[in-house]
Amino acid sequence: MVQSLAFGLSFLQRMDMKPVVVMGCFDNQESGPVEAVTRPWCTKGLVERCQQLTEALQQHSATVLPFFSAESFLQLHEAPQGSSAPHSIVVDISLLQWSLDCGTIPLVCPVGRDGRGCSLVLDPTEVTAAISRALQPLKVIFLNNSGGLRSEKHKVLDMVSLPADLPGLSGAEWLSPVEHRRLTTIARLLNQLPTESSAVITSADTLLTELFSHRGSGTLFKNGDPIHRYNSLDGIDVERLLALINKSFDKTLRQDYIDSLKGRMHCLYLSEG
Repeated sequence: MVQSLAFGLSFLQRMDMKPVVVMGCFDNQESGPVEAVTRPWCTKGLVERCQQLTEALQQHSATVLPFFSAESFLQLHEAPQGSSAPHSIVVDISLLQWSLDCGTIPLVCPVGRDGRGCSLVLDPTEVTAAISRALQPLKVIFLNNSGGLRSEKHKVLDMVSLPADLPGLSGAEWLSPVEHRRLTTIARLLNQLPTESSAVITSADTLLTELFSHRGSGTLFKNGDPIHRYNSLDGIDVERLLALINKSFDKTLRQDYIDSLKGRMHCLYLSEG
């Protein structure tokens, strides 16, 4: 799986795309937004996986820059004592942007610092979201070794439309706590990215399939067009509506069609797009 991921990332680099990789913890280690570096395995495991991926990328002729510690550009801003506001991660994007401009793939171990200058292992999902808010990418991909979200019947959810599908998934007991946190993070993140941006949860060995085909094994998240309900034709661009209907059915409505709706139309649903 590491070799497949390394091949995919090296392919993106050869195509002049600019991936940024945030190294993750094992799912059962992602227990909160931040953890003080007090256990040697915490950073040791990150460093070892970062070394492994670096070597695999080099075998595929990729140019890579590992950040075994990102304290120079990742800082945790703690909420004031007594405040209900969550902690936030602040990214100084200049070093990351420099590494991208130099043609390298940055591998970021999510080790930052707090306001006191102490080292902290930050939640990889939150780090990914913070870097994405700073870089404004068109695609954010959360990789694992199992693929997309699975329904109660163990079937992969291939598409999640936000915000419409969020309430149902937020209360789903068949999603793990880690998946619930990731779902919440993605929903919040997509509202802070360009409207054409999307996010994916997928397996690490299906990166290229997910990006360049419709046969991926992951779950795609997109913000759908908001749909509005109208009880009359007031405020609606009627000419545009007629042109859309005529084009959709490849026929032309009779000229008095709109007038014939007066007093008969119950409601009309239109998406913003």
